[in-house]
Formats: sequence, C-alpha cells, structure tokens
Amino acid sequence: AGAREMVLGMKIVQPDGVVTKSGGRVVKNVQGYDLHRLHIGALGTLGVIAEVAFKLVPLPVRTRTVAAWFDDLEGAAGTAMQVFGGQFTPEALTVYSGPTATGMIRDLAPPGAGDTASHLLLARVTGGEASVARQVDMLTGAVGAAGAAGCEVLDGDDDHSLWETIIAGPAQPAVTARATLKPSAAFEYLGALERATQGSSVLELAGAVHAGFGTVVADWVSADTEAGGALAPVIGAAFEEAHARGGGAVIERCSPEIKKTLDVFGQLGPELEIMRRLKSEFDPGRNLSPGRFAGRI
Repeated sequence: AGAREMVLGMKIVQPDGVVTKSGGRVVKNVQGYDLHRLHIGALGTLGVIAEVAFKLVPLPVRTRTVAAWFDDLEGAAGTAMQVFGGQFTPEALTVYSGPTATGMIRDLAPPGAGDTASHLLLARVTGGEASVARQVDMLTGAVGAAGAAGCEVLDGDDDHSLWETIIAGPAQPAVTARATLKPSAAFEYLGALERATQGSSVLELAGAVHAGFGTVVADWVSADTEAGGALAPVIGAAFEEAHARGGGAVIERCSPEIKKTLDVFGQLGPELEIMRRLKSEFDPGRNLSPGRFAGRI
C-alpha cells in the first residue's frame, strides 16, 4: 500500500500557527475531509506535519518470494500482468531491469543459467502456510508457462536479504525519475526509457515497474563523473514518454546543477492551477518552502 493508505490522521501546524487535525486514531473515524491526504507529498508547502496516526497490521505468518528471470521485457511484463489480473494480489509484484536485475539474477541463478537474462520478476506473497503454498504454486506455474529462463522460490533469511538489497537500491544514481501510469502503460514506458538509454556509452538504466500501482522508478547510474551532458536526453525522455501515455513523471534525485535548469515536476496541465489555488488558500504569505513544489509554488 502507498503511504497515504497507511495514515489514519494528522495534526498540522498552519503558517499562522493554528493547529488543525484531520482523521483520527481509529479506522472508523470517517468524519470530515481527508486533509491529511493533501499534506502527504506536499513537501511541507501547505503546513507542517506535527503528529501522524498510522494504521497497524499484524506480521504475516509466512512470507515467500518467487523470482523469475526473462530474456526480454515482454516476457516479464506479460507474466506480471497475468499475475496482476489473476486470482490473488501479491504483497509485491515488481519487474526489474538493468544492473539491478542482472546483479540479482547472477546471485539467484545456477552458474551459466542466467547469462542471457535481462529482466527479473519478483512476486512476494504472504499469509498462512496453506495460502502461501497455493499462491507459490500458481506463480511458479505462470512463470513456467510464460517461458521464463529460470525461477527460484525464496524463503526465510534468503527472502529477507533479497528485499533488503532492493530497498538499498543502486549506489548514488546520477538521476532518479518516478512516473505513475496505468499498469499496462508502465511497461511500455520502461521499454521507451531503455531505448532512450541504449545509445549512451556512459549511462546505464536500472528500472523497476511496480505492476500493481503502475509506478516506474528509473535510476540512471554512471561511473563517469562528467556524464552530465548525457543526462539531458534521458531526462527529456522521462517527461515526454510519461506525458505521451497519459501520466506524469518527476525527477526525484539529481545534482543541484541539473535542478537549476529544469522544473523537476515536469510540464503540468490544468492541475497546476488547482495546486496554485490550494497554496494561496493554505499559505497566502508563501512562508512554507516557497518554490519547492510543482510550478515553483
């Protein structure tokens, strides 16, 4: 679940010092507007978050991850969408590409078995023993029918270590972009970014598609400290390809020099005017993080 689905309520300090509350401490509190959802992701431009009440859920009895590697994006994407539209929803369903994928495939596959694989599908399932066993059987059947180059089921410490590695992410990416699209379009978007990066001799794209959310995270990594000139085309592609598919992209990480030359939120449509009106209503004096949000709000 996204961050906003885990928040039940907030206490906010407004620019004039007035403290307001939204939501509550229990799930059944449904009175009023969910203003705490407005503040999640606003980067402190509408108010200062002082307190947050989170939803708590019990730890699952059992957790396993099915890892399958493919020789192309199409095979991994098709399998992910089949699982996404299937009989159950995995805890996580993600396709990785680039050095992130190939590094994990080398660790998972038998020697020589994953040499041609380029994309890794990870599906994590949780629940009781019988439920997890049934889901794992269905997942391994799906990746086998899709012609995966290999498959491994991870449990216990192996499962935990794999996700710890993923959370750590690439070391110091030069640029990180995040886009939100329809799940089917998300894989098209990753393919477009891969093609945009192919001609670069100094950049590698480490991509991830979170199929259940339609979220794409693209990390461009480089061993060349002078790779700044090569980043402009891929940043342009990140914005343009997302817009062409009815979504939007933001640059989550880049150097201060690059940030000075562009709006990291890209070109927005009519929604920008709504954002400006909200800023004017909540912070008319522009005292909270001015210029930090989209459109230099």
